Amino acid sequence: MKWMNLSLLVTSMIALFPQPLHAQLFTRYEILPHVARDTDSFQTYIVVENRGDAAVDFILDARRQSGEHVWSGVIPVPAGATIKKTVTEVTEGQDADYLLFPAREGIFAGLIYEPQAKPNNAVYIPSVHENARRWRVYTADWTQNFDGFVVINNTCQATRLTLKQHAQSGEMLAEADPIFLNPGEKTTLNLGTMFNPVANSFVELNSLLPVVTLGLKGSLDANKESSFLIGNLAHPYPSFEELRAELLKAREKWGQQSFNNAYRFVQSRRCFCSDTYTRDVVAEYVAGEITSLTYREDEGQVPVSRVAHYKSVYELFSFIEDNLDEADVVEAEFHPELGYPTYIFIDFKDCLADEELTYVTSDLEPL
Repeated sequence: MKWMNLSLLVTSMIALFPQPLHAQLFTRYEILPHVARDTDSFQTYIVVENRGDAAVDFILDARRQSGEHVWSGVIPVPAGATIKKTVTEVTEGQDADYLLFPAREGIFAGLIYEPQAKPNNAVYIPSVHENARRWRVYTADWTQNFDGFVVINNTCQATRLTLKQHAQSGEMLAEADPIFLNPGEKTTLNLGTMFNPVANSFVELNSLLPVVTLGLKGSLDANKESSFLIGNLAHPYPSFEELRAELLKAREKWGQQSFNNAYRFVQSRRCFCSDTYTRDVVAEYVAGEITSLTYREDEGQVPVSRVAHYKSVYELFSFIEDNLDEADVVEAEFHPELGYPTYIFIDFKDCLADEELTYVTSDLEPL
């Protein structure tokens, strides 16, 4: 059997990710990129795992790079079972660039690229609905191996990518020209054409906005054990690194306060809503809950229906932490001595209007 050569591999990589008809498509579905087409050398399988207690109908949608729908179908998966079928069989022979399935708890899916000559070298690529601003891939000898990224901008705004090559020590060796991606646009990056190979070096990709990124590797030597290796080998670095560090220090500082179980504070909640929701309130917190909420200007009681909108210091910390992994924009400031959050701004989706939320907390004192 003839092994897939590099030109076919690279050609397949370039066709990896779709350019969607609408960028919001990717906020509702998991993505299964069809990295390469089947040849006499390897076969592509889709694997669906049902970790739930009930049988499910796994709905799959196949599309071409343009976003054109080519096939839809259902794969029945019994409770606790794993189904493995060839993509060709599942899509009834229709040629697709990527597969979509609705995100569902307990259901996991991926593609397996299985070399027919060396099935032990099969590579599993899970769905890549994973966003980050920083990615890193460790390079090899580019005269013998292919290293690269495929990046798709699944946000509603244009973004800029920067790529820098670093020595093992962290010293920057080279920087490529910036790359700009419009909403829904994708690019394939061959690191071997962008940088000179340096042993143990790594390339770091940074994006102004969270993007979906897949790292690609392939050996030029078909006889090596790594002769077919394409996978999600780019490691996402969590965003908001500096804020995470500040949050940790602020929490420790607040935990050292002797009155953190009984205190009074002023808080306002700013949003695109009526002013009755944005007025300053005076809150009292005792033994794990807010026990009193009154309006600052006239000392009137805050309606019970609005009490849940206000947060204690512990809840403010959790609010920041929870959104570091979910929101597009998170900003926070902390009291320099007491540590509690004085300002929080969350933009849950930067492509949506009027859903931003701000908390301002001040005048905190012990009871």
